[in-house]
Amino acid sequence: MEQRDREITLIRRTGWLCATVWTAVIVLGSGWNFLEDYDNTLEAARIQASGAFEKDLVYRRWAAAHGGVYVPVTEETPPNPYLSHIKRRDITTTSGVKLTLVNPAYMTRQVHELGREQYDHQGHITSLNPLRPENAPDTWEADGLRALERGETQVIELAKIGDTDYLRLIRPVITEMRCLKCHGEQGYKVGDLRGGISVSVPMEPLWTRMYEHMALVMIGYGIIWLLGLGGIGLGASRIGRRIRERNWAEAALQESEEKYRSMMEAMKDPIYICSPDYRVEYMNPAMIERVGHNATGEYCFKTLHDLNKKCSWCTYEKILTEGHGESDIVSPKDNRSYHISQTPIAHEDGSISKMTVYRDTTDFKKMEAQLHQAQKMESVGRLAGGVAHDYNNALSVIIGFTELAMLEVDPTEPLHSNLNQVLAAANRATDITRQLLAFARKQTITPKLLDLNENIESMLKMLRRLIGEDIDLTWLPGANLWPVKIDPSQVDQIMANLCVNARDAIGGVGKITIETENITFDEDYCAYHAGFVPGDFVLLAVSDNGSGIDKEILDNIFEPFFTTKDVDKGTGLGLAMVYGIAKQNNGFINVYSEPGEGTTIKIYLSRHEGKAVEIQGEITVEIPPGRGETLLLVEDDPSSLKLFGIILDELGYIVLTAGTPGEAMGLAEKHAGEIHLLITDVIMPEMNGRELAERLHSLCPELKRMFMSGYTANVIAHHGVLDEGVNFIQKPFSKRDLAKTVRKALDG
Repeated sequence: MEQRDREITLIRRTGWLCATVWTAVIVLGSGWNFLEDYDNTLEAARIQASGAFEKDLVYRRWAAAHGGVYVPVTEETPPNPYLSHIKRRDITTTSGVKLTLVNPAYMTRQVHELGREQYDHQGHITSLNPLRPENAPDTWEADGLRALERGETQVIELAKIGDTDYLRLIRPVITEMRCLKCHGEQGYKVGDLRGGISVSVPMEPLWTRMYEHMALVMIGYGIIWLLGLGGIGLGASRIGRRIRERNWAEAALQESEEKYRSMMEAMKDPIYICSPDYRVEYMNPAMIERVGHNATGEYCFKTLHDLNKKCSWCTYEKILTEGHGESDIVSPKDNRSYHISQTPIAHEDGSISKMTVYRDTTDFKKMEAQLHQAQKMESVGRLAGGVAHDYNNALSVIIGFTELAMLEVDPTEPLHSNLNQVLAAANRATDITRQLLAFARKQTITPKLLDLNENIESMLKMLRRLIGEDIDLTWLPGANLWPVKIDPSQVDQIMANLCVNARDAIGGVGKITIETENITFDEDYCAYHAGFVPGDFVLLAVSDNGSGIDKEILDNIFEPFFTTKDVDKGTGLGLAMVYGIAKQNNGFINVYSEPGEGTTIKIYLSRHEGKAVEIQGEITVEIPPGRGETLLLVEDDPSSLKLFGIILDELGYIVLTAGTPGEAMGLAEKHAGEIHLLITDVIMPEMNGRELAERLHSLCPELKRMFMSGYTANVIAHHGVLDEGVNFIQKPFSKRDLAKTVRKALDG
């Protein structure tokens, strides 16, 4: 009984609420109609005012085109003193009638007076500098004329004249060639603003028609309102019947539900039970939290997925025969992935309901995809690093012996030119291997505390030459930028690659924007933005208004050799190198792009405390010769060992060569004199370069050391960052680079 009373009360309250809402709708509708009638009335007045103005203007132009009109001289139309400069202002007809010239302005004023007497339309030709007192503006007209002088084409608004409402309009009168006959003496020129014509339309007749129409509309709304109230009453009755049916269904299910309620309410996975007609019979707390309310009695497809019919993946019929069903779906309601498990529940009356367990797999799938992508990038990086290491050893031999051969050939001979092409090709291959090492995070770097603003400003001139004159380069440096710790050469690599990519995406005239900014991410922000890391960062962003990147390939742009350019336009290593540099410096990178709108690549570099150093330009020096010092050269690659020995010998050093660490130890023990410098490869059989250097230190305490390698190993560096004071040269290298590094190691 209490339940029934509560339902009746609910129905009544709902009926009153619907009646209140319906009444509000009727009131709003009638109000909207009133506003529409009001606007239509004003529009009718505007049309009348505009028509009157256009008529007056055409009338003036006609009169001006005919030079005015001669009328008999009377008290109402005496000779116009302001036309005294016109020779034939006054004439006498052959019959003796005296006529005087009436100019268009005076004729228009008389027409306005006649219109005011017959129609209550008040027209007025006026000016801020009137010749006649009758043409002086009232307050409203004066304000309107000043607005016309400021460039307005017209002023129109409701205003009162006395106690009567008028729609007032004023538009400009512009001096035309035909006007100069009468007004040229006043100094006007063609195109000057001479004043304006104002038109005032009485609103009283229009208001009367509007109120009569609104009375009829209100009667119609009243009838509709009464019909609506009747419909609400009928609807409330039907709702009551549906509520009673729902109560009967709930009572039938209550016994079986109690068996599972405590178990399902303790589960963290969302669970619901629906009837054969797809109405929700039960939702556990986890499902209620997902939906936002207890949707018992509602259609499951509507409540859970915002659909208007049964879900396409529904397995209700399947579980009746197979006893169980599982599937993976993406819900249209929240666009999240779910694994659903469905089981039939038999009731005593023979009906079968469906129990569905939801497990949200969205985050799991995202993490799985990110893991696969990271594993793929890491695998490609390891492969790239290993290939580059072996490739650099081969390039060292090619570059070195080519340089030696060029020294022995006359520069005028064709062979010298051929050797120069070999050297150029080897240098290009060297650039590719360095890009691979950058992506694999195995290039050798010497980080310094930098002010990115100063570093980028020093590059702007070079970048503008790089992108060409058709592209505008905008530089927006952030204020009080935090220092970052990064190798200056890596900043050069980032900027050159991003600007070239932006230039190619524009393909003509466009704009590239470089900007920096301090930015801080907290854990809450990063929790909802995949790929972001909490902390203080310096943002380096490069944006363009080029062609943009399709979403289908956005996940692939950082992969080595992936490119959308033509075969001869790029290697596909530029963005891979930028990605590797960001990762090597404990930063991260994000790309924002829309096809046809452009691309923004944002690199976030960790903030470092300290004072930024000033980046010095490279100084070209001559190849420094040796001074007879003794060097111990250790290299496990025979070709490289032979080449480096020849180069060092030609530079003036005494060179002891060894192909293995054991052989090097033997040479050091047998050598009677002092060994000044150890030059060793990092990765070798038996032991690595650092271990060899430490063992030789016991034999030669004053021995200095220098390392060389095709890639950076953690033997002498941590994630590619050189230890303080370590002398290192990256393979492949030129004779000049080797000579400078050896001299630096000996003199340091």
